Formats: sequence, C-alpha cells, structure tokens
Amino acid sequence: MKNFFTCLCLITVVLVIYIGNAKSYTTNIEDESAVEMKKLATVLINTYPSDVIIRLGIVEAYPTVVKQSMSFDALADYHEVLRLNKMNLPANAMVSIDKCSSLLFKMRDCNEELNCMINYYKKYKPDKDFRYTLGPDSSNHLFYILRKGKQQYVEIKDMEESVQEVRKKLGKEYESLLTELRETQQLDIDNALYDYLIAGILMNKGDNASALVELKRGLEKKHCNLYMRDRIQACAVVADKMDIPVYDEWPPNKLKPTSPWRLTKNAMVFGNTSRGYVGLFQVVFKTIVDDGKKCEDAGDYSTAESYYNYVVEVGKQLSREASFINEELDGSIRLQLAGYNALQELYTKEAKEKDKEEVSLKLKCLIDRRKYLKKLKMLPQVDKEEYKRLYLSTPISKSLVVEKGESAMLEAFFEKHPW
Repeated sequence: MKNFFTCLCLITVVLVIYIGNAKSYTTNIEDESAVEMKKLATVLINTYPSDVIIRLGIVEAYPTVVKQSMSFDALADYHEVLRLNKMNLPANAMVSIDKCSSLLFKMRDCNEELNCMINYYKKYKPDKDFRYTLGPDSSNHLFYILRKGKQQYVEIKDMEESVQEVRKKLGKEYESLLTELRETQQLDIDNALYDYLIAGILMNKGDNASALVELKRGLEKKHCNLYMRDRIQACAVVADKMDIPVYDEWPPNKLKPTSPWRLTKNAMVFGNTSRGYVGLFQVVFKTIVDDGKKCEDAGDYSTAESYYNYVVEVGKQLSREASFINEELDGSIRLQLAGYNALQELYTKEAKEKDKEEVSLKLKCLIDRRKYLKKLKMLPQVDKEEYKRLYLSTPISKSLVVEKGESAMLEAFFEKHPW
C-alpha cells in the first residue's frame, strides 16, 4: 500500500510538471506568433505608408493572430485606416459598431452597479443612511462617471442624485454619438447599418417611437452591409505580401517556426469572419427583443409581436450580403432565431396555434440550415487536400473563396461531391 501511494504521488508530480510545461509551451508559441506578426505588419506599414488596403488588411488580420492585443494595439485600430482615408466605408462601419457597443455596455454596467447598491441596502441595511464608496477599479464605469477631478474615491450619499448625474453624463455621450453616427451615415446613405445603430441608441435612451422610425427606414433599404467581402479581400492582400505558408506546410528550404498552425495565410484571412456581427446583435437587436419582452410582460402583445418581427426581417436582410459562413451563422441566422423563438413563446402564451405552427416550421428550416453550414465548415477536417485545391492558392487574394465568397463556393462543391 505504501508503494502504491508513493507511485501515485510521483505520477501526480509528473502530470503537474507536464501540464505546466504544456501550458508554457502553448503560451510561448502564441507569443512567438504575436512577435512575428507584429514584425511583418510593421515592415508592410513602413513599405506602404499610404496604402489604405494594406492598412485595412493589417487591422483585420492582426487580432486573428494576436488576440490578447486586439483592443490595445494601433495595429488593430480602424482609426488608423480612417487617418489615411476618412471616407473608407469598411472602417467607418466597424468604428461605428465599436463605439455603440462601448457606450451601451458602459450604460448597462452603470445600471447593474446602481441596482446592486440599492438591493444591498434594502436587504442588509434597511434602517441605515445610504452611503456607498467606489474605488478606482478600471472596470468600474460608474466610478469614472461620478468622479470629480482626480478623486481617488467616490462616496455616494444620495442615490437619486447619483442616478440623475449618471443619466445626465451618459445622455451627453448619447447625443454626441448620435450626431457622429448621422454624419457618418451621409457617407453611406444606402446602408441600413447606421439606421439600426441609431435605433439601438434611441431605444436605450427610452425613445422607442423614434427608434422604430429608424428601424422601418433601415428595412426599406436593400442591404445592411458590414463590408466583410472588402475586409477579407484586404486581409488576403496583406497575407500574400507576408512570407508565410498558405496553409500549414512550409517549403523545404525555409526554416519551420514553432507554430506553423498559428501564423498562416489561411488562419489570417478566414479566422475572423464574424467580426462586427456579435457587437451588432448585442447593441441593437438584443435590446429590441428585451424591450419586446417588457411589452409582453405588461400585456401589450401586439407591440411585442411587432418588435420580434422587426428582428426577423433584419435577419433576412443580412442574409442578402452574407458571403462567409460565420456571417450567416452570427448574423442573419442568429437574428432570425432570436425573433422567431420570441414569437413562438408569445404565440404559446396567446394560444395562437396556427401562428405558432408556422413559426415552428420556420425555426426548423433555420436550424437545419445552421446544421448544414456547420457541416460545410468541417470540410478542412474531412478532406484537407480538396479544401486546399478548392479555395486556397498563391496568391490567396485570387483564390475562388475570396473572390466569390465562402458559402457559395462550398455549397457548389458539395452539390458535386456530397459526403
């Protein structure tokens, strides 16, 4: 028995060392890739200092390899593209989404913090005078909104006064962002994206009537464009100018790095094809669904139904522009599922069996489509050679999938070669 426990301890020690080394090795691989990517990107910027396509491609490619630095490095900043050309439509679209996301997340954080304070005092100190101290926590938006000058701490004594102060300061940010969005919209007037971002801001301000006007205006336009095709094309141009492998193989005469799977043209170009869509959902359409639920809880079923239908229709609109699988999964399908699921719950509550049955059929079609798209994404694992022949080439910017779009190419391939 003693020998058994001795062996068990030795095995445990070996496993701990192995896991620690494996983790360290993975971290080193990622660090090496990040350093290499930064070096290659810097060389390109110095070589092509005024090339907007190169700069946009670097902004798109950089976070795919250097995920940790996505929010903190100029190499991942769309403002650098706008510095070269303030009318660049892809960069303007992404900057607008990022700004809306940042402001609305700040607002939600503040509301959650204030509600936590109120609930804490109600539960634990109902007979005490309200008094709460905030410190300089970098994630605490409330502290930075209420701080005066360079205060190290903020003491809240009057909750109502603090709530009004937060609303006043955020209100100014809302108005400033609305003005900026309307100005940017003039550069891309036929793009429904800006109507939806403005609608999201207005709805979060509580101006639902004006938000619905913006939503309807957006749905009258042909498309809601996040310019994924343009962004992928720019990224592919950058990948071609970097002396790295297309997929995961290296020429025999070139020294192989420690992480070929990490820094490849394939990963750089196709590794981030849902960027922007998640933020768009969180900023605008989750808010609309949440407001629909509030109407539903208040017994206003017709308004709730109209909100959910707006989300579905925008999802259909997004499908017209989807060229890459993740665009469809994280954009059009995600929105339609959110809208139809909410409608199904509503019709169940109202006992509208016919409407519920129609929605159930549409949900089934969307779920089947989602499964099919996920199956398409498995092609590299099923047949890597066929995958490379299909849409990886040198130069990768001329590959069929970049020029014609991933979804269409893969669907055409599977019609001829089902598996």
